[in-house]
Amino acid sequence: MKKQLLLLTLLSLSSLSYSIEVENFGFNGLSLKLNTDVITVKNKKEKEKIQDIIIAQKLSNNQKDIIKNINTDLNSNFNLTLNYLNYAGDNNTGAGLGYSYIIDENSIIGLYSDFYKSKNGYKNYTSMIYNLADDIYTFNFQPFFYFNKMDKNNKTKYIGLSTNFTQEFEIEALDMLNPSYDITLFGFRQIGSKKEEYINSTVALKNENKIDSISAVDLKVTEEINYQYKFKDKNKLEDGKHSIGVSVIAEIKKEDFTVSIKDEIRKSLNNKNYNNIVSVGIGYKF
Repeated sequence: MKKQLLLLTLLSLSSLSYSIEVENFGFNGLSLKLNTDVITVKNKKEKEKIQDIIIAQKLSNNQKDIIKNINTDLNSNFNLTLNYLNYAGDNNTGAGLGYSYIIDENSIIGLYSDFYKSKNGYKNYTSMIYNLADDIYTFNFQPFFYFNKMDKNNKTKYIGLSTNFTQEFEIEALDMLNPSYDITLFGFRQIGSKKEEYINSTVALKNENKIDSISAVDLKVTEEINYQYKFKDKNKLEDGKHSIGVSVIAEIKKEDFTVSIKDEIRKSLNNKNYNNIVSVGIGYKF
């Protein structure tokens, strides 16, 4: 685990995010980013069964983060990502390509595809995202395709859908808080003879703390607690239908330089099993 965290830190220190206007090639914006994620799984016995669920949801969130943070001053954005993913000791490296188009001041549509290569196989996650947002709410709709080849005799293909709605609200007695609620529906179905299906829904409460700038450095900390329920799971995993998740995101920003760290833990309410995802990124925009 120490080696994984050291590798994650080294990769994160080289993470860059660029926003460059390129007129000679006929498009407005180009961005480059490095994603690094380390996933620890307590349930060793079923780690192969649950990896498609955990990884697909993580890659879904990574692509949603891109479309939420693109430069809306431009008509379109091209996104190139360099990816590192460690799942329970299995190292995956790769790259991704995406395109985002600004429909109007509230609407964005994008197409993204990420590829990962491991020792014995490879993965691909491709999705189309429609994102609608205003001052207090955000809604996105994401149909996707996910392919995972673990070795020459073991591969899976899925089609699926992820939808998410987030809205801010106020608590008059606690006006120092910036709370919001978040509802996510995620599901996929296996392509082929097995027809594995999985559907879950997550309800979350979040709070965003913005600390006053010090020497032009902005600090934002977001806490989240959520409950997840599995509607359908043909694998009948021993973790059961109910789980609770807790995450903390810290973001430090100075002008165009950004450092973000996320630590997320999901615990089964049926037994002692849990999953932990640590994500670190460093970005710079020109």
